[in-house]
Amino acid sequence: MNAETIDSIIRLNNNFYKKVAQSFSNTRQHPWDGWKRVLTYIEENHVQTILDFACGNGRFLDYLISQNIEPKYTGVDSNEDLLGIAEKHHQRHRFFNRDLLYEELPGREKYDMIVSFGFMHHIPTEEMREQVIAKLFGLLNEKGILILTFWSNPNRRGIISLDKLSGEALRLNSEMGENDFFFGWDNLEGAVRYCHLFNQDEVVSLLNKYRNFELFNADGKTGQDNIYAVIKNI
Repeated sequence: MNAETIDSIIRLNNNFYKKVAQSFSNTRQHPWDGWKRVLTYIEENHVQTILDFACGNGRFLDYLISQNIEPKYTGVDSNEDLLGIAEKHHQRHRFFNRDLLYEELPGREKYDMIVSFGFMHHIPTEEMREQVIAKLFGLLNEKGILILTFWSNPNRRGIISLDKLSGEALRLNSEMGENDFFFGWDNLEGAVRYCHLFNQDEVVSLLNKYRNFELFNADGKTGQDNIYAVIKNI
């Protein structure tokens, strides 16, 4: 996949979230089952600062507050509309409009925990995924924890079949790699996003350079929709 294709995919996804931001947020109000386990890492490691990368409408912070946990929280997202929803409900916390695929965070702050839920599957190519993981890992404090999710979608629900693709997605389809797919949204014309679906071996390969990590599955009706990776900076 060449640089032009990568840029086109990222632009396609950014346009998707601009188009569906409010309706997407409306369907993203409930916590994920896997977050219950994330809480144990927060409590056991006395986490005081959290960076939520691709925070969307801030529902992970909603969940933390519902559990009487309110660390020093920083949310980052490239979508202004979703970020605005988060800021409106959480005015005491910090939010930055940044695209960390291309931009850096302001300042030199590091964090006890960094989480990124529902984003890794939007990153095209293994090389770029490795770069994003390395960038986030580099923002951890000593003994900090990075928690990522990798969408596996074992039922393959929501994939747009080749005969239904059109426009930019159809043009880009020939450049897709294994387990790269396009998904629509609520039958809305032109609302198409790129996703990569992961298996456990692929996640392990991405993380092999890190000395201490563990995986678990959670979410969805079968508890298998996401592979969670917990990477410790020790």
